[in-house]
Amino acid sequence: MEDYYAAPRTLVEDLPATAGTPERLTGRVVAGPAVDGTRTARIEVDHDGTAARADLGQALRGHRFAHREEAAEGTPPPPAAGAARTADVRAVPDAPGLVWTRDGEVAVDATGQDDLVLLALLGRLYPENVVLRPAGPAAVSSGGPGRLVVHVTDLGAAER
Repeated sequence: MEDYYAAPRTLVEDLPATAGTPERLTGRVVAGPAVDGTRTARIEVDHDGTAARADLGQALRGHRFAHREEAAEGTPPPPAAGAARTADVRAVPDAPGLVWTRDGEVAVDATGQDDLVLLALLGRLYPENVVLRPAGPAAVSSGGPGRLVVHVTDLGAAER
């Protein structure tokens, strides 16, 4: 998207909540036809017999602007009261426009997903206040603008 500020959006709160262990999705890069000497590429994410697409440039923009939170030393903190809601990882690639949140904290559990699926998710999230966090319990932030937290297996994978 040339102007992601003007892109249509879907509230993550309107997506279904996670029910059980997230399904493992698969991703692959698909090149489009060359038009005027320019070839576009997308990441296709397959699940439930369908393929959803994320623009590769938007995915890399999402990767660049995502904040990274390192795991705390020692034992992770217990889940906070009113812990963040977790949206179904399968619903993000299928949502119209970019996925975002207004306030509070909503998580997308991408643990165990391959690098291309993680990039595709970042390409479908509105790239403001997106946080990559190692999986595990964590306190929910209070106040401030809404945050979309993407739980990943390890932050190192998000850097590759």
